[in-house]
Amino acid sequence: MDTKLNVSKVGIKDLLGIKQYTMFLTSNFISRFGDSLDSIAYGWMVYMLTGSKLLLGTLFAVNAIPSIIISPFAGVLVDRLPKKKVIVIEDFLRGVTVCLTASLFGLGLLRPWHLFLFTILNSTFEAFTKPAGISFLISLFI
Repeated sequence: MDTKLNVSKVGIKDLLGIKQYTMFLTSNFISRFGDSLDSIAYGWMVYMLTGSKLLLGTLFAVNAIPSIIISPFAGVLVDRLPKKKVIVIEDFLRGVTVCLTASLFGLGLLRPWHLFLFTILNSTFEAFTKPAGISFLISLFI
């Protein structure tokens, strides 16, 4: 199927018929689901380690900081880079961070400061993934 669509007559069936779009949609769904799980898990772990509701709330606040600070600049930088490569690298780095968290947790070495550091890293990586994903999605139809 041709990836060029007449925008005035596009329906869901038309979009799902485009392999690249379907793959992008599926991978984005899986990635966002994982992001939600790790956000909840990190909060749960910091509360389990410390018993502090304040640290739990602080962790969720820290999660938003990179998006607020970096996102306005990330889009400009990502525009100069290959979008697909940025998405793959950023998702890989987020996966490494989550695997490191799981390893430290499994070994009993996880400390609250690890969770704050990993939250900042994951949110920073995600700040670059969002604009790359939007640009990549648009490029599927141009």
